[in-house]
Amino acid sequence: MTPGGADTKSPQKKPVQLKLSVLAVVSMLAGGGIAFAAGFERGSMSAGLISLFVVIAAIAARRPATFKAGIASGVVAAIALLLAHVTGSTPLLAGISMAVVALLTGVAVAGGPMAGVIGGVIGTAYFIPAALSLTVKFSIERTTELGLIGIFAGLLVVLAVVISQKIRRIEHSPRKKRAAADPDQPGPLTLIGTALRHPSPERNYGIRRALLLGAGLTLYLATDNHNFLWILLTIFMVLKPDMEKTWTMAIARSKGNIAGALAVGTLAQFVSGEVVAGIGLVLLVVCIGYYRRNYAVYAAGVSFLVVALMGDQSGSFISWAGMRAADAVIGGLIAIAAVYFILPEEEGAPRPT
Repeated sequence: MTPGGADTKSPQKKPVQLKLSVLAVVSMLAGGGIAFAAGFERGSMSAGLISLFVVIAAIAARRPATFKAGIASGVVAAIALLLAHVTGSTPLLAGISMAVVALLTGVAVAGGPMAGVIGGVIGTAYFIPAALSLTVKFSIERTTELGLIGIFAGLLVVLAVVISQKIRRIEHSPRKKRAAADPDQPGPLTLIGTALRHPSPERNYGIRRALLLGAGLTLYLATDNHNFLWILLTIFMVLKPDMEKTWTMAIARSKGNIAGALAVGTLAQFVSGEVVAGIGLVLLVVCIGYYRRNYAVYAAGVSFLVVALMGDQSGSFISWAGMRAADAVIGGLIAIAAVYFILPEEEGAPRPT
């Protein structure tokens, strides 16, 4: 197999999901906009993120999208947001909470696709608000309100998607009965509990995430060093259950971050910081659609926007670009080393999906 996952058979590339880009923007604007109108300013980002999690989980957990997945995603995201609010001001407590959440996120993949997606939502919904301290200035009541706004906005978008899909199915094909669930098949919670209690690839994966992310978040919140944050973010994104996926994601993210950072550093020499940031927002919308097809393109879009925003605030695009590129490489190397040295995968052992 060649680098990047391609082989001699040239498997068909996954399509660019521009609809996902549009839904991501709509859901974040819906959640953030309602929160802003309700009197939140900085906190509106949290509501926008929860709205995004609700929509993405509803689409990713099953095909077609389901209200059930959206509701489950929204509830766990709101709980994770509250946990981030309670623990985010104490570095050690936040690190311990991150470790527990990361362990559960890793083991969740044993419960099947829907459980895995919702587990990912829990991890992201805790990590981002805790790392960026998005809600520490609010009361517990206001934080709860933010969570409910995000859920409400996300479910409105999911409802529109579900109705649209049902109309298309009615117009183009007869309704098919869904296969009944096998009563003898263990449920997701049973499978997750078994993986958590006994040695398993999923538990090993969760332990790796717990150790790295818990320690990393503690160090970042204790020092407020942005290098720790971006190394931690890279580990969060690229650490996967097995070596091959981790290598692929680490290489792709490093390439994307370097490309995005270099593009910002170059462009900033010719246009203003506000123009660069505006280009970054447009670029991110397009790049979200490449998340499954080419992760490096997606990472480049995210890196471009982050460096543009932070560079504009600090007035130093070149230094921010260089640091973020280096942080991505360091974070990727740490993630790869973790798969090799922390409960390494045994030859021939089943891999979590």
